[in-house]
Amino acid sequence: MLSNVEAPLKVIFDEMRHDPQFTLSGVSSTRILHCHYFDKPHLGFEIDPVLQPYHDCIEKKLKKRSIDQKEHWHGFFKKTGGESKAINFNKHERRIKNLIRNYGIPPEFRSKVWLECVGVHKKIDLNRGYYDKMLDSDLHDSKHHTIIHQIELDLRRTFPKHPFFKHDESNTPLGLVHLRHVLLAFSRRNPYIAYCQALNYIAGYLLLHFVEEEAFWMLVMLLEEILPGDYYNPKLRGVRVDTKVLDHLISFYLPTIHRHFKKCEFDVSAIVISWFLRLYVEVFPVNTTLRIWDLIFNEGSKMLFRVVLGMLKINKQQVLKCHTPGELLTCLNNAGKRQFDHDELIKACFSFHKLKNITIDLKREYFASIIDAEQESIETRRQNQRNRIQYKDDQYSYEDKLFKHLDANKQAMDVSERKILELRANLRHRVCLSATSNDLFFSSQSHT
Repeated sequence: MLSNVEAPLKVIFDEMRHDPQFTLSGVSSTRILHCHYFDKPHLGFEIDPVLQPYHDCIEKKLKKRSIDQKEHWHGFFKKTGGESKAINFNKHERRIKNLIRNYGIPPEFRSKVWLECVGVHKKIDLNRGYYDKMLDSDLHDSKHHTIIHQIELDLRRTFPKHPFFKHDESNTPLGLVHLRHVLLAFSRRNPYIAYCQALNYIAGYLLLHFVEEEAFWMLVMLLEEILPGDYYNPKLRGVRVDTKVLDHLISFYLPTIHRHFKKCEFDVSAIVISWFLRLYVEVFPVNTTLRIWDLIFNEGSKMLFRVVLGMLKINKQQVLKCHTPGELLTCLNNAGKRQFDHDELIKACFSFHKLKNITIDLKREYFASIIDAEQESIETRRQNQRNRIQYKDDQYSYEDKLFKHLDANKQAMDVSERKILELRANLRHRVCLSATSNDLFFSSQSHT
C-alpha cells in the first residue's frame, strides 16, 4: 500500500518510463539528439545587464587572450599528432599543465581534454551498457521515491533562463530530460550520495559539453575520484572538514584577513557551502568558472582552496572594510560575480606556494580526526543523556511497579481480612446455633 507521498511519485515515475520524451528504459546517449553549447559565448548564458560594464571593460584583453590560447593549443596538437589523436598525458604532463594554467582550454577542445584528463573515455569503453542499466533499474523503495521527488523539484530551478533548460508550458526542454536521466542514474549508482542539491548545477554544466553518458561518467569521476567521497553525503562530513582546512590556510597565508574574520565573527563555512558544493557554478562568470574547472580536472581539489585564497588576496582592501558577517559574504559574492578577468584570478591562485594536493590531503586527514573525535564526544554526551533519561524512566517505572505491587498486596490483604471476618462471623453464628441447640436439649431432659 503506497503512502500519500509515494502515490503521486509513482505516477510521475510511471509517466517518465512510458512517455517517449521521458523514457528511462533503453535510453542511450547516442540515440538522443544533443545540442552542444560549448562553442557559444558564455555557454549560451546571458550576462546580467548590471554586470555588463565589468565585462566590457576587459573584453579586448579577453579576446586577445583567446587568440593566444588557440595558437598555443593548436601548436601543441600539431606537435603531438593532431586533434583527433588521444592525448598522452604521461608524456606531455608538464606541457599540458602549463598550457592549462597559463591559458586555460579553448572551448572547442575543452570536452576532449576534460574526458581524457580524467580517463572517462576509458571508463565508457570498459563499462558498455552500464549507463543504460542504471536507467533501467526499477527501484520502488520509499527512499528512492524521496530522491525522485527532490530531483523533480530541482529540475526547474536549474538554469531556468538558459535556452537548453528553459521550461516551456507546452513541452519539457531537452536539457531537463538529459539532466533528469543523469541525476537518476547517479543516484542509483551511488546510494551513499544518491542526490544532493547543487549536483543539478554541476550536471547541468557538464551537459552543456557532453552527451548524457559522458556527462554521467564525468559526474562520477568528480564526486568519486577528484572530490572527497563524503562531500555530498547527508552529513556533509567532507564539507565540515574542508571548512577547517580553509580556515587554517587563510590563517597561514592571509593572517590579516583571518584576524579580521575572527573579529567580525565570520564563519568560513558560509564560503565552503555556497562556493565549494557548487564547484563555483553561478559564483563566478561562466568563463571564469570554466577556467577553474580546467584546473580542477587537471590538478585536483586543491584548486577549491587556491581560488578562495586568490579571491581574498585580490579583494583584500574591500574585505577589510566590512564589519559584519553579512557584509563580508555579500562583498565576496559580489566580487565573484564581477570577476570576468579569469587571468587575474588564476595568477592570484598560484601566488601561494607549496599548496599541493598532498598538503591538502594531510590537512584533511588531520582535521577529519578532530571532527570524528568531536562527533564521538557529542555522541557520547547524547548517549549519556539518553541513559540518564532511561534511568529516570526505569526509576519511575520501578517505583510505579512497587506502588502497584504494594497496592495489590493491600488489596489482597483487604480481601483476606474480609474473608477472616466472614469466617469469624460464620463461626460465631454456628457457635450460637450450637448453644441454642444444647439449651433446648437440656431443657427437655429436665422436664422428663
